[in-house]
Amino acid sequence: KGIIDENQLQTALSRQREQGKMLGEMVIALGYANQRDINEALCDSLGIDYVDMRETEVSDDVLSLLDESIMRKYTLVPLGDAPDNPGAIRVAMADPTNILAMDDINIVTGKQVVPVLANATDINAFFDKASHEATLTSTAAAAGDMSLLGEAVPLPFIVRESEYIVFFV
Repeated sequence: KGIIDENQLQTALSRQREQGKMLGEMVIALGYANQRDINEALCDSLGIDYVDMRETEVSDDVLSLLDESIMRKYTLVPLGDAPDNPGAIRVAMADPTNILAMDDINIVTGKQVVPVLANATDINAFFDKASHEATLTSTAAAAGDMSLLGEAVPLPFIVRESEYIVFFV
């Protein structure tokens, strides 16, 4: 797409080998392009869509298709069935070229993967938000007070430690 020139590419590739980062990350770190430019170029090159995980809701049923450890290991989130491909699942991935991740998802779900690009930082923020919401839900359930799930939860209210829940009074 012509985002960087040949000299910039060679510099980025050299630094990538030294630092072990993805090429897109290196191009951004060197100031040659921004994340949006990289996303557009990658999507065009691979013929895939982009999803903004900051604005995406995923049902618990879909999230339960994959273990959280797999999602975190590969920095990905299942999005649901692929509408144009019966028997396939759309998956938001920080690295949509990761064949090992797609193979693991196929083995676990029995579905072919349709990769969709998403920023790694947005996927990790999605995990953090989902984890926080799950903690609030389990905390409220343990306290027997689902009204705690409102906007404000007084902190520090509950601290989770191993298998025990400790209430502050």
